[in-house]
Amino acid sequence: MDIEREWLTVQEAADYLGVARPTIYRWAKQGRLPIYKLAEGVARVKTQDLKKFLEGARPLYKSGLSLEQPALQDEQERKELLAKDPILKVIGCLSGESLSSEEIENELYGKGSV
Repeated sequence: MDIEREWLTVQEAADYLGVARPTIYRWAKQGRLPIYKLAEGVARVKTQDLKKFLEGARPLYKSGLSLEQPALQDEQERKELLAKDPILKVIGCLSGESLSSEEIENELYGKGSV
């Protein structure tokens, strides 16, 4: 496919990315990839928008971790997030882990460690 054209049909953009047309429309509704309505029944994607979208893509796995360890990466990311924002630990306890009000206060206001 000639990606150097200025405009692509939604189907061409989907084919280029290897996704279905509804995925392109979903991304447009999410504000991730603009689609332009040029006329009734004529929707197009700008090539420069598609390239910008691809530049914003990030690897599924961080470098240094093997592909067989996605759970390890998730756990490391979770620990990093908790270290940055203690409220996440409190919110996380809503999923079943119980914390006392004292533990919550300590976690939020730094009066000790949980």
